[in-house]
Amino acid sequence: MKLLSVLASTFLTVAAIPYSSQSQGRFEIVDLPDPKNWVAGRRLFPANVIAGYNAAYDQYDAESWADYVLNKCYGYHDCTSTITFSAINSGTPKDRFWFGYVFRGGPTTPNDYKRDWNPLSAVEDSIAFTTEGDNDIMQLQTQLK
Repeated sequence: MKLLSVLASTFLTVAAIPYSSQSQGRFEIVDLPDPKNWVAGRRLFPANVIAGYNAAYDQYDAESWADYVLNKCYGYHDCTSTITFSAINSGTPKDRFWFGYVFRGGPTTPNDYKRDWNPLSAVEDSIAFTTEGDNDIMQLQTQLK
């Protein structure tokens, strides 16, 4: 009976451990040069989008919005990168909003993002995160293509 008790308490302890995904590894900021008008490139968008988010511009600043979206990334097993930015809404109203996306597809480099020079969207405040680890290999592979 004691063995059954020990096994039951061990099972309950293990069951209480939060789900650990590969995305809950360490993330680092992708070095995107100024001006911060970056959006996801073709490798990421739209094929590798897991989820997208938006919020009123006055509810966040660039860093707190990037943190919010990165925390959403942790909820997805396959999430390996994020990008956040502010832009003028293409719909109505034509106000500035925060936008953010979480992606699968492995670590990213600056080559996975592109600038948005469109004055109608006026992208600003871009921040991208990627999983740490294989970025040196990813950069080398991108350069060899």
